[in-house]
Amino acid sequence: MENNNAWLQAELAQWVREGLISDEQARRLYARYPIMQDSARRRSQPWGKLIFSALGVLVFGLGIILLFAYNWDAMHRYAKLAVIGLSLVIAHSAGFYLQTRKKQARLADCFHLLGTMLFGAGIWLVSQIYHISGHYPDAFMLWAGGAVIMAWVLPSAAQGMLAAVLIVLWSGLEIFEFQTFHQLGTWGLVLTILPLAWLQRSLPLFGLSLLLLPLSYCFTVSALNDVLVLLSLWWIAGAYLALSRLSSASPFPESSKPLRKIALLILLPLLFLSSFMDIADTSLVAVFSNAYQTAYYTLPLLAFIASWSVVILREQSRPQHLRDWFESAMVILSGILVLGLSLGLNIAVLACVMANFFVLGFALLFIWRGTESVHWRLTTLGCLLLAALVFARFNDLFESLLARAVVFLLLGAVMFVVGLRYSRQSERQKIMRSRHA
Repeated sequence: MENNNAWLQAELAQWVREGLISDEQARRLYARYPIMQDSARRRSQPWGKLIFSALGVLVFGLGIILLFAYNWDAMHRYAKLAVIGLSLVIAHSAGFYLQTRKKQARLADCFHLLGTMLFGAGIWLVSQIYHISGHYPDAFMLWAGGAVIMAWVLPSAAQGMLAAVLIVLWSGLEIFEFQTFHQLGTWGLVLTILPLAWLQRSLPLFGLSLLLLPLSYCFTVSALNDVLVLLSLWWIAGAYLALSRLSSASPFPESSKPLRKIALLILLPLLFLSSFMDIADTSLVAVFSNAYQTAYYTLPLLAFIASWSVVILREQSRPQHLRDWFESAMVILSGILVLGLSLGLNIAVLACVMANFFVLGFALLFIWRGTESVHWRLTTLGCLLLAALVFARFNDLFESLLARAVVFLLLGAVMFVVGLRYSRQSERQKIMRSRHA
């Protein structure tokens, strides 16, 4: 029976080598976890039909808009309003009709999405018809509000994704174009989009929301204090990593993967930046001059502390393996050091040195996990992280040409060993697969 679980294959091979189980026991364990039917069903879905239908609908709608735009000036005001209203009615009516048909849910989503896009265009056209020259980010607010309503009424992950992008765009315009302290964007994502993604168990919407939330939060805190941007990203990334452990035992365990990926996407560059003395010494020291700065500094910090406290206290989410404890310890210790820096403690040198060790630790951890499970992306990430650290410290620590040559020889040797281990693990998996075929 075919099994696509590379992790299981690698673990069984390791257990057989260590004598924990026999070949027959490994074969039985392997056969207990066949390829999931849901995965097969997802692969067999007519994605080509969906994609080309969506493109066709969008191009058709654009053609209609351009056709009317050509004669827009010659049309009467009420004719313009009728065109806007009818286009919305037709698009959403087609969507509701297709929802009643079997296997047409995604095509119905395309028409509803077209209707919401036409709603946004209608906002601008109505303002043009009646010569309304107001605060133009309000148009994005109305458009986002309409998308949020449709996302909950239908319900629709596609509408939620459009709403999330519009909310962040609205927030960014308010902050960077008009220099206002704008909080509604961040809270809009937290209160309207993330709950929808969780209830719908939608990984695309959940992942996009997780990606846009720190961006929106950084927009907000940048209007208060630029230093809060890096600090907020630290706490949010750390909290995401803790939540990825908690969510694995939740009703939506699939959410663990995007939480972890986005956490590492933010955390690893921050660790690498902190390995430079200039960043550790100046860019992570917070000075609070008002209550808003203190509040927006404290919120993600509390989320970081609370989430990791629950991870450690709950047996279901507590790290079980040494490598998991190692990763968790690096995140918690880095958070403690960043907290000390932000409060003005004179530990910049210690933080910089530890950041180098943490980057090295993550690189070696990724290489070990990647080669163990024959995961080429994880292995490549670990190698790139290790190479980046070596090149970053190349001019800082090694002035002698001989020392630099030795460093490159060691790096090359490590890469060779990694490739050899990856190749051996891959061969072992092939042997296991042939035995259990």
